[in-house]
Amino acid sequence: MKTLGERIAHIQSKTGARCLQDAANIPQSTLSRYIRNQSVPPVDRVVAMAAAGGVSAGWLAAGEETATVEPNHPEQPSPIAGTACHRITFSTEFMTALSSQPERLRTYAQSSDAMHPTLHEGALTLIDTGQNSAFEGIYLLEMMGQLSIRRLQPAPNNTLQVLSDNPAYQTHTLQPDELNNINIRGRVVWYENRC
Repeated sequence: MKTLGERIAHIQSKTGARCLQDAANIPQSTLSRYIRNQSVPPVDRVVAMAAAGGVSAGWLAAGEETATVEPNHPEQPSPIAGTACHRITFSTEFMTALSSQPERLRTYAQSSDAMHPTLHEGALTLIDTGQNSAFEGIYLLEMMGQLSIRRLQPAPNNTLQVLSDNPAYQTHTLQPDELNNINIRGRVVWYENRC
C-alpha cells in the first residue's frame, strides 16, 4: 500500500467505516477525503485511526513498521536520515504534509513523563526545527542546557507559560525579560507513544 489513503482504506476494511469515524471523531466525508488522498489527517487522527485498526501510527503514516528511535546524542535531536540504527522511514507525502520543508524535521525520544498522558516517556516525536516561535503548541525546548518537551501558551503582558500535561509538574510563567532563558528548538508535529 503506497499511499496514506490506501492504508486508511485497509484499516476501514477491517474495522468498518463507522468504527473508524468514531475512533477519529470525524464525519464520513472527512474519512472519504483521507482515503482519496485529498486531505492529510492531523497527528491525533492518525494515532486514533491506527489504534482502531490495531496498527502502529508509524505504519499508517509511513507504510512501514519503524524501529525504535533514540537520539544519536541525548543533547541533540537526531536528523531523520541518521545512522541506520536510528533511522525511521516516513513517506515523502506524509513528511511534506507535516512541514513545507521536510529537511527541517528531526526525531526526538521523549525522556520524561512530564507530558503524560499526551506523550509517554520514550514517545517518538518529529520536531519541525523551523517552527521556533512561541505560539501555542507542544515544543522541544532547551532550558538550562537540558532538552525537554513542554506545552507553550502565550499569556497576558507578553509572558509565556511553560506547561506540562502531567499535573505532578509545575507550570512556569516566564516574564518578558526571562524569555531569553529558553531556546525553542522546534515544534512537535507528530508523535507515537511506543508503549
